[in-house]
Amino acid sequence: MGNKTEMASWNGLPVELRGLILEHLAFSAVAERRSRIWKAKSKRHDMGSYAVVCRQWQGFIEKINFSNLEISTAKDLASFDEILQDPARRSYLRRVSLRVELPRYPNKLAKVPETDIEQNENEVAFTQGVWNFFDILSKWAPSASDMELELSAASPSDKNKYFGEMGLDQDGNSRFFDHDLDFCFITAGCDQIGRHGLPEVPVISSCQILRRNHRNFSSRALLTIFSSLPRLREVRFEPWHQVDMEAQLEVDSDHARSLPFWPSHIKRISIFEHFDAFADGGEGEWEDADSGDENEMEANTDPAAPGPAMAEADDVGDVPRTSCPSLGHNLGHLSLQAEEMAVSNVSDASDFFEGLISRNRSPPVWKHLRRLALTSNMMIDGVDAELINNVLRTVATAAKYMPVLQILEIYKTDQFGGAVFRYSVDSLSTTASWEGTWDFRVEKDVKAAWAEVSKRNTAHDMDFLPEIHLGDYRGPYAFVDEHLKTKDLVLHPSSLEDMLSKKMDKCKACNGYCAHPKSAEQIWGSFGDDA
Repeated sequence: MGNKTEMASWNGLPVELRGLILEHLAFSAVAERRSRIWKAKSKRHDMGSYAVVCRQWQGFIEKINFSNLEISTAKDLASFDEILQDPARRSYLRRVSLRVELPRYPNKLAKVPETDIEQNENEVAFTQGVWNFFDILSKWAPSASDMELELSAASPSDKNKYFGEMGLDQDGNSRFFDHDLDFCFITAGCDQIGRHGLPEVPVISSCQILRRNHRNFSSRALLTIFSSLPRLREVRFEPWHQVDMEAQLEVDSDHARSLPFWPSHIKRISIFEHFDAFADGGEGEWEDADSGDENEMEANTDPAAPGPAMAEADDVGDVPRTSCPSLGHNLGHLSLQAEEMAVSNVSDASDFFEGLISRNRSPPVWKHLRRLALTSNMMIDGVDAELINNVLRTVATAAKYMPVLQILEIYKTDQFGGAVFRYSVDSLSTTASWEGTWDFRVEKDVKAAWAEVSKRNTAHDMDFLPEIHLGDYRGPYAFVDEHLKTKDLVLHPSSLEDMLSKKMDKCKACNGYCAHPKSAEQIWGSFGDDA
């Protein structure tokens, strides 16, 4: 009689194979949990059920299960505090997404701006939620590993369809945009602790407010949060362009005043303004060079940066997004402490360097800056090539004082095209390049200026690659994804993923990738309405 084959037991499997099986189970459950595809509860894979099989499984599953937690201030803080009492579980935690839950409101008020009472109630909820969360984490001992904190605020009554154009009332007001959340410690009944009011948290190294946050945080609130994180090294801030330029200027001015007080230990800074919530929001991001008023173009004589290069650049047109130069100036000064920095759409490269480059003195030295990405409103199709070259000259002047610079990208996208200038240093070579969706040539003296940057700061002769005229343009999101080497710094991966998931069709009215494209039916319908 033949020998009966025995099935291998779990403990009889090689350690490596057991690890692969558990890893597959864990990551499948995580992917299912984050998937938008709904499943009946009885058919879902419960990570917790895997963890109770045995102690060996528990340690492996919990390491993955507790690595990334999403928490609501209204529901989860008490259980979060209780479950994370175990130091081992704390050591697994790498990222916390904290959503501050704001009070509910009736559906009929979805397009009605908040009253003063509602705004006060929101600030109480915001203050209590952040304060209580920080109070929990303030008791944790610092560890060698870094932990990320993502902050957002929302009411359970919020509907995504009313965020942006559809949420405006007849006067152009919005429940989402008309108020900036701030702290109100006394009204909220929270003790003001330490220098900034919040309990200090020593375990957070990265603070992020990303695209999926649909409420404004005031500049004072952000400063209070950042100042209460003594080990903070990274800030990612992705605000939305406001309803109109007047509101935007007010927000910009507030941020400009707070930037000089950001903690000096922040070394990685990424600021990206999203501009696709409103059809007419962020005009500078969506208009082509010929869409401005010629009289305004001639009247705009305020220099965007010292010297004739930037003074000439101002003559190209009224770029409304640069109407708060002090924001760009203070971002430029902030870059002196940074190792990596990206500033997209909130200010122009010319404003960024204006306060730092002067004919009368040498620029400061960016001792630690390794990666830099900025946007320039000059780099759009239709702008005189000389004005674009002037921008590249000015940036080269500053780059000479960046001795450890590894990559710099100056770029711009609008609904009609995009372009990026790149300076890159590696162990074997130094290169500069231009890629754009229209014909453009970098002038010889500009190439010479960048060759001087390479000669001063690297061991290589610079290789200036031939300019590339890109083919079919598929919109600003695809351009960032496909043509920016610094895209990981410019945008958080989850934000870029969300942007790429949006189907962008060419607008039949402007023949470009505008924020709210019109179909042929909509255009003909509007003609019919006028008739």
